[in-house]
Amino acid sequence: MSSSLFQTVSAAPPVGPRWCERQVQEAVYVYCAIKNHEIIVPNSCVFGWESDVVSVNKTGFIAEFEIKVTRADFKADAKKERASLLVNPAQKTWFGKDVTHPRPNYFFYVVPSGLITAEEVPEYAGLIYAERHVEGHRLYYGTAREIKPAARMHRDKITDWQRKQLARALTGRYWRQRLGALAANNEASE
Repeated sequence: MSSSLFQTVSAAPPVGPRWCERQVQEAVYVYCAIKNHEIIVPNSCVFGWESDVVSVNKTGFIAEFEIKVTRADFKADAKKERASLLVNPAQKTWFGKDVTHPRPNYFFYVVPSGLITAEEVPEYAGLIYAERHVEGHRLYYGTAREIKPAARMHRDKITDWQRKQLARALTGRYWRQRLGALAANNEASE
């Protein structure tokens, strides 16, 4: 691995077209699929907060991927209460309520390539760069490259409740998509 990956990057955004969260989610999907993760779900609430992407690997460990497309958004993330839960696993309350949902085993920030450096992410977090690939015809136009591995925060595996939450999220999305397509086809044929 080149040491140039860890050099300081200016505060200016990377050159090229801006990324949106959905495009970065697609790059994370490709990253997780290549690693043979069994479940990959965008926008789910399996930890008591909304996660941009959650994946479950073959061993049952859960990774959360927090997407940031601007430096300001990344800096604001440190002020969220979720950050204190990830930093302090002994914490038993969140917004004044008992913490009942297990935390992810791994936590990654995913940003456009060069937006932040490995030194800027908290000790517990990993860093992944989303990178564009626009040549040729593909189902996706981005990939993700791990810059800093995430520390494993605990050894607990996915719970049945978490698995059901992820299944509910996917089921709802599937049927909304299917019924939306059916409605669009019916309107087009009228």
